[in-house]
Amino acid sequence: IEKISKNIHSSNIIHEIIEKDKINNKQIIEKENIDCDNEKCNTEEDYYKNTLGFGGRFLFAENLEEGRLMVAGNRGFLPVERVGTLPPCGTGVKRLPVMEQGQQLKRNYCLFWVKENASYYIEEFAEILRKLLKE
Repeated sequence: IEKISKNIHSSNIIHEIIEKDKINNKQIIEKENIDCDNEKCNTEEDYYKNTLGFGGRFLFAENLEEGRLMVAGNRGFLPVERVGTLPPCGTGVKRLPVMEQGQQLKRNYCLFWVKENASYYIEEFAEILRKLLKE
């Protein structure tokens, strides 16, 4: 089965860290210096380890607010992406870009569909989704 893929968005990966963190005087984080703590969510852990190359153990939050509380409590960092409008990170927390070999890490968002099912509506949907992700 032949498929069509369309890259609709590329997002910079950044980390929210506590401002008192040992790397708080840095302007970027190198990917090889990222270490995590873990508890659950094998699929998400697999993505961060095998796709993005993060090491260590992982600790997961149920939502953004819980993740930010964990950062404020110096229990780790919070990887976030700039997709659409990203709310401010709050007092005592700052954002640093994640770098690998001098390039900021990015996450690509793609759509895939079976070529024989291609139509005007699928292409139009892809364009609408692309525009929404860029807002």
